[in-house]
Amino acid sequence: MSSLLAKAFILIALASVIGGAFCLLLSSHSALKIRRHLYNYVAIGALVGFFASGLYFFVQIGAINQSGLSGMLDRTMISILAQSGLGYASLIRVIAFFMIVIFFVFKTRFSKSEALNFGGFSILFFSIAMLLLVYSFSLIGHVTELQFLAGVAVGLHILAVSLWVGSLYPLWYLCKLEKVERLQQIMRRFGELAMVFVGLLILSGVFLLTQLLEAPIELISTSYGLTLLFKLTGVVALLSLGAINKLRLVPGLTHAKGVIHLQNSIALEIALAFVVLMITAYLTTLVGLGHSG
Repeated sequence: MSSLLAKAFILIALASVIGGAFCLLLSSHSALKIRRHLYNYVAIGALVGFFASGLYFFVQIGAINQSGLSGMLDRTMISILAQSGLGYASLIRVIAFFMIVIFFVFKTRFSKSEALNFGGFSILFFSIAMLLLVYSFSLIGHVTELQFLAGVAVGLHILAVSLWVGSLYPLWYLCKLEKVERLQQIMRRFGELAMVFVGLLILSGVFLLTQLLEAPIELISTSYGLTLLFKLTGVVALLSLGAINKLRLVPGLTHAKGVIHLQNSIALEIALAFVVLMITAYLTTLVGLGHSG
């Protein structure tokens, strides 16, 4: 259970920092109060990811030793796992999340208010940290048993999911405070860009399915397949809600009632996204390939 929670927090943190940064770009002309809130959203997400990444490493040590808290601090096992894929992935995540925490705290605490923007050096710095985080997922898990292209697909899949899921709370927040005209522009721009990363999400996901499953029957004949099927159901529900938002609710942003409808729809998306992330954490932590149902 500890491993599951730590992994879930890592995924939530990753979504927060990537989706939050993306929304900072979209809302570059929004009021200072809105931009400051989004900076805090990213910084808090990175802080959660920093601690969750370290915790996940030590929890895995405790699980191997099967001796609880004392086993987590076994120096010999720490030394061994520090040189494994788990160790390298955890170190990369801790460093990347820490980079983001320091950077965003500096921006919000020591920068002039008029300089609280997200461009130029900020984008370059964040891109490096983001690539490190995405790369860390290719070092552990089922993908390590697959070919190089599968690792690339995992990276694209995680990036697309994080952009989409991590943007939901900022978009919900914008519905509360942003002016209707500006909100329309942001939502339309988000919808246009969402077509790109949702396309990446679907293509990379289908490719990974062909790599992880030997036959379609495994979707209903193995524990891994059944869990994956539940996840796919949640993703389809999210895609459906996203389509409703883009095609029906965003065009209806002409009055306060339309904004409320969109905000409620995004809130439902957030709840579904949380369920999908929890299933993903369970799938990648407690369920192995080839386990029969």
